[in-house]
Amino acid sequence: MNEPSRKERERLVREQAIIDAAERVFCERGFEEASMDEIALASEFTKRTVYQYFTGKEDLYFAVVLKGFRLIDAFMREYIKSARTGFDKLEALMTGLYRFYRANPEIFLLVSRWSYVKRKFALATPERSRLEAFNVDLSRRIESIFTEGLADGTIESNLSPVENACSVVYLVMGFMTNLALTGESFVKFHNLELERFSINTINLILTPFRGKGTLHS
Repeated sequence: MNEPSRKERERLVREQAIIDAAERVFCERGFEEASMDEIALASEFTKRTVYQYFTGKEDLYFAVVLKGFRLIDAFMREYIKSARTGFDKLEALMTGLYRFYRANPEIFLLVSRWSYVKRKFALATPERSRLEAFNVDLSRRIESIFTEGLADGTIESNLSPVENACSVVYLVMGFMTNLALTGESFVKFHNLELERFSINTINLILTPFRGKGTLHS
């Protein structure tokens, strides 16, 4: 494989600098309130230069979300390394997702809203296409964990792997999004310990899928 040219390396460095600056602005201002002028200022490039790399604010937002998804994926891959059975892998995957949220709550919130932004702005963009392709690949890997768990007996369900994966991701992501928005005040009001409450809730979501094979795994 050929090494990238100096020009290509410089282009990639600039592109990443713009994405990093946009991430800071989106986290601070939110997608709706952020502007390309603010992002250009934060990146220390002209707005014209930013537009040379991204078609607009929506395209840049999807690039930021893709970066976030790749970070989440890295967390999950790290936790899943030592997992042996299907259910162990499912549990490790959700633990990795939770640990990412605890380490990066603002980025997690940004990522969790991507479907809303996608629905609101239907126009296809290059970064949106890359993000959707990555999301499809991630979804298929989660589905494969359910397939493995159903085969080894550590997961039990009458639903298909696709349905199982969608349900678990929707429930866990929904819980953690609410946790990021109101969790601190909720646990304080009910005199709960945040970590214990979070782990217990995730376990409640996963427990119905636990098969008899987990007793011997």
